[in-house]
Amino acid sequence: MEKHKVVYNAAVGGGLHLSEEAVSWLKERSMDVEAFPVVRGKVPGGYGPFWEIPRHAPLLVACIEALGKKANGPENGWTPAADLRVFEITGQYYYIDAHDGDGEEVIDITKMINIAE
Repeated sequence: MEKHKVVYNAAVGGGLHLSEEAVSWLKERSMDVEAFPVVRGKVPGGYGPFWEIPRHAPLLVACIEALGKKANGPENGWTPAADLRVFEITGQYYYIDAHDGDGEEVIDITKMINIAE
């Protein structure tokens, strides 16, 4: 079965919180990050940005693998520093399960059990 890589944030709060270095890395390699929406909090100064880049985008995965911890968005008073990681799935289906207050987890739905079987 085909394998793919997916980016997730294991830090409390979750979200795709990239460092300025990661955003620059992506731009230098021709990713138009401005084309993706940015989610910010409803507090003075926001608490992001949290990018809405597809978590399986090959260039995003390459960025996280190349920069390691340098890709993590910093703590900013509202959220902790990101802990971006790459998870490998089999098949082409996944979802990001955000655990309130406990980071995110990638769920590879090709490994789910069919109760009818």
